[in-house]
Amino acid sequence: MAGIVAALRQEPCIDIASRRRAWVFEPGRFACPRHDETQCAVCRATLAHAALPGFRRPPPRFVASVLFPQRTVAQPWPGHSTRSNGMQASVPPGCGAAIVRHPLDKTGATLLLGAALLAAGCTHAPVARQDACKLKDVSRDDVLVRVPFETVDGRIYVQARVNGRGPFRFAVDTGASGLARADASLAATLGLALQGQASTSDGVQTAKVDTTHLDSLELGGLVRRDLDVITRDYSGRKSPDAAFSGIIAREFFSDGLLVIDYPGKTLSFSRTRALSPTGKHVLGYERAFRVPVSIGGLQTEGNLDTGANVAFVLPQSLYEKVAAGPLERAGRGQLTNGEIDTHRATIHGPFRIGSASLSDVEVRVADRFPELLVGAHALAGHVLLIDQRSKSIALCR
Repeated sequence: MAGIVAALRQEPCIDIASRRRAWVFEPGRFACPRHDETQCAVCRATLAHAALPGFRRPPPRFVASVLFPQRTVAQPWPGHSTRSNGMQASVPPGCGAAIVRHPLDKTGATLLLGAALLAAGCTHAPVARQDACKLKDVSRDDVLVRVPFETVDGRIYVQARVNGRGPFRFAVDTGASGLARADASLAATLGLALQGQASTSDGVQTAKVDTTHLDSLELGGLVRRDLDVITRDYSGRKSPDAAFSGIIAREFFSDGLLVIDYPGKTLSFSRTRALSPTGKHVLGYERAFRVPVSIGGLQTEGNLDTGANVAFVLPQSLYEKVAAGPLERAGRGQLTNGEIDTHRATIHGPFRIGSASLSDVEVRVADRFPELLVGAHALAGHVLLIDQRSKSIALCR
């Protein structure tokens, strides 16, 4: 029997050992936290020791959990193709593999009982980095969620179900922490009881707010259960066309790749696709979702917030570093927990965020605002990809 060799990946995978008494290879299910299809490194196969009946002193047999991340090819040596039990897999060029055989009976017939990867023998030529922007077109087979959305003043609105009822209109807000928020109107409609209080901050002020419990929140095929969420009157301060029943916050999408396609007005979510932290056009972050931003020749950091109906908000101190023009009073700016005085100005820039570049942008300036905010008006016209598993973001045209 010819051998099966696991395809090599950049990150260690989660392997499942096969222990069937037939001692044949089983393709194992796998989970790769962050795999990069262009890289050549070791994805470990799990070996289990066992014994076949009928021998007085049976030698150890090896059973490998074989990984097929893309169900493509496994070869015993780079550049050669073999099959085993109808399965086929591949070793990338430049990577070594070892085949382990053991006598099966007294006639000397052999059965391939295991395959091991030689980590030291895996060397590879330089390869092109994964282009993160190519992931914006996630195939239908790879998505758990693909739903249309509407925008009002830049903000994203989708239809979701709560406790099996609905649909209800929810805003998707990457600036909101936690899983979700419930508007007071939703709590009244569903008869949700108040459970306690929590603190919430908008970056300027902190406030005490009520909390309630949702049995479930469902968006497309993605369901979160047993959610304790903040509830307050969000929509009372908004025009009727901007009102909503709740907010889907960033942690709702924490275990997969979120793709917000502004031009196509489509939101997708996949657990099988991933951004590589080393990929082309990828921006890393430590604190959600603060990524590198340049304004002209100045390097700084900006918070990507799909729930903010502005292009950019700059602290006064930052504005003085990138522009010298006069400021025009813009009135009071509404935050979650209060209001702040704002001014407006046009900055030539350009503002650069990953592969995105914006010039001659009208911005808001606020002395009390603590950081650069990148709002929905700046994100519009782009495709935003967020992978919280690897703390990676891409903003693509």
